[in-house]
Amino acid sequence: MITPNSSSLIARLTGRRWPMLVPIDHVNMMTKQSFEKVAPVGTHLSVRTSEYPEEFAATFSSILKSAVRGAPVNDPNLPHMTAPKLMREVSLRSRVLKGVLAVASLPFYAYARATNNAAALVVTIARK
Repeated sequence: MITPNSSSLIARLTGRRWPMLVPIDHVNMMTKQSFEKVAPVGTHLSVRTSEYPEEFAATFSSILKSAVRGAPVNDPNLPHMTAPKLMREVSLRSRVLKGVLAVASLPFYAYARATNNAAALVVTIARK
């Protein structure tokens, strides 16, 4: 399973504005330590982190855009948050935008990789 990492740098810096807190998307927030506590006895737990190179700048630009528009913080009545159409495309414009966001995110991406504390947790629980 893949879940947002509630102890990641981006989660800590953006606080209640972190887009992953939208209730319709994510019912429970987990950390690596919480998976260690809930994994059944007799299973093998593997937890690693993952992050898109452009994630940090994309998240902050999304939060800034919402703040400028005056949108409420993570209102459960708002429509489902999805990536803007341009970010979902595979066009040249989309690739350039992702490249710019990745360059802007580079120090944070490097920090997240170095500390193994990126924005998403990739969890595997298997029987021994």
